[in-house]
Amino acid sequence: MKLLRKTLEALIVVAFGGCASLPGQGPNVVDIALIGESTDGARAERAFNLVELTPGVIGAVGAEASVSIYSTFDGVVPETNVTQIGIGDRLAVRIWENSPDGLFSNAESKSSSFLAVVNQSGEIYIPYVGALYVVGLSLDAVRQRIADGLEGRAVDPEVVVLLEENGAQSIAVVGDTRSPGRFDIPASGLRLLDAVALAGGAREASFNTKVSIINHTNEPEPPKLKPL
Repeated sequence: MKLLRKTLEALIVVAFGGCASLPGQGPNVVDIALIGESTDGARAERAFNLVELTPGVIGAVGAEASVSIYSTFDGVVPETNVTQIGIGDRLAVRIWENSPDGLFSNAESKSSSFLAVVNQSGEIYIPYVGALYVVGLSLDAVRQRIADGLEGRAVDPEVVVLLEENGAQSIAVVGDTRSPGRFDIPASGLRLLDAVALAGGAREASFNTKVSIINHTNEPEPPKLKPL
């Protein structure tokens, strides 16, 4: 029994000794009581101040200034969610006609559908209409331009234009994620948390994760190299 008691006392001493060596954000009770005491018992100058933790103090010290992403990228983020066509976008175009003998009618349907990719000149090609400049336009504006181009050629055409692939607006998620890569931004927009989720999420815990946003929209174009 005595041997067991001595063993427990030894374990308790070791445990307390280990706690004293653990890191912390401030001095413990023993350190506060001993700070300022010199070897001869005289009081030395106190190297710290004691502050009472009132609600006012906690509010002043613990308050963090919240920075909005919209305020950081003021003037860059569009005010509305209207999709604007850009170079590289893939548009799904479908045209209906009110006649079985129309330009876009066939034996099975009175409509035809096809893909149109915005080229480097900002144009798409529509049969019987030709090249149309569409960069900066909304989907409804593109639909109206196609319908105007078919006037007098097709029989009462009805046009539908959808964004098949948003190649002009994309985001690259790199770093310590499970599946880094390049992702298209949908017409409805993309939140920062959604972008991280598309990349499979962060490998580290959320409290140990830092996310940085880099936007090159307003940066000047690099100087062009002259031929030798």
